[in-house]
Amino acid sequence: MGLKKHFIYSKYNMSKSIYPKDFPLSKNLPKDCDFAVQKSDNKGIGIKAKRSFAKGEILCEIQGQLSSTMTLHSLQIDAERHLHDPWFSGLLLHSCSPNTLVFMPSLRIIAQENIQSGDWLTMDYATTEAILYRQFKCHCDASNCRGWITGYNEISFYKESEFNENIPHDKQ
Repeated sequence: MGLKKHFIYSKYNMSKSIYPKDFPLSKNLPKDCDFAVQKSDNKGIGIKAKRSFAKGEILCEIQGQLSSTMTLHSLQIDAERHLHDPWFSGLLLHSCSPNTLVFMPSLRIIAQENIQSGDWLTMDYATTEAILYRQFKCHCDASNCRGWITGYNEISFYKESEFNENIPHDKQ
């Protein structure tokens, strides 16, 4: 029994978790063998894939500190709770045509398209945030770029039908 327990623990720790050591151990947390936290040329600090992920694949589960306060690095779980995560999910770069979807109820990040090693992980901030902590000009260069980053309750001037197809079902 002791050996099997040690093997399972070692299997989960073959790579270092991106999260601080005092966070609960989970085999599905982002690991440094899969992701790198790096400074991008013009978009701040973000997350780069260190391996390929197939469309539909679960990249990882996320965690952080629950708060009733919105922060720069938090993601909205529901109307009253935010997940403060300055280590991983709070560092995902924005794109109006993202390569990941963040599902807050399950705290999972899923590849929305095939992701190659070296790609920056991106999400559309308007899929999780009703109101952004701070709006800003978009520089994603996507063909469908909205030009200005807002939360999903702040975009009434966009065609609702085009935007709703990118919002996870729990937000519609």
